[in-house]
Amino acid sequence: MTGGPEWLTRPRAFALAGLAGLFLVAIVALSMILSAGGGEDEQPAAAATPAATPTPTATPTPTPEPTPVPLTPEQRAERSAAADQVEAQGYEPVNLRAYHPDQTLRVLLGEPSSETQAAGVAEGRRAFFFVGGDYIGTDAAEPSAELRILDQTQNTVTLRYGLTTGEDARVRFKWADGTLAPQQVIPPAAERQSGE
Repeated sequence: MTGGPEWLTRPRAFALAGLAGLFLVAIVALSMILSAGGGEDEQPAAAATPAATPTPTATPTPTPEPTPVPLTPEQRAERSAAADQVEAQGYEPVNLRAYHPDQTLRVLLGEPSSETQAAGVAEGRRAFFFVGGDYIGTDAAEPSAELRILDQTQNTVTLRYGLTTGEDARVRFKWADGTLAPQQVIPPAAERQSGE
């Protein structure tokens, strides 16, 4: 016999030493983990900042366009007569829906027909005004390169003129006391035409 217990052979001794070493490493690791949790004397560890959650923004519900009331046969006849008047002036109506037969002052935009352009009339648009079913005139003697209807009320129509400077001018036309009058100065033809 060599001085040690019989059951403790050299390979078993190494195995026990290895297990003891692993056990010691596990205890040290566990104590480090527990001490990281902080004691009373230690500074608290910085709290983890949660990832920012985007705040949902409310999507505005679009205001539905009011459904246009169908025109009566009489209103259709008035609008058709107004379109005929625009055509008699050598222009073609741009959009018949712009004609509001329930208003006193009514408007249609027109663009020169091909025959009118062949006769030398410049390209562009003109506003044709009506009171009731009667044609009362246009916004200007010469067409405008860019012309849009911005607003209409019972007795007013607001037009937007695109200008050669890149800006625009807004002119409100008002029907009062039997007269159609612009409430702002209409830009000169040279400023309203594209120059092409």
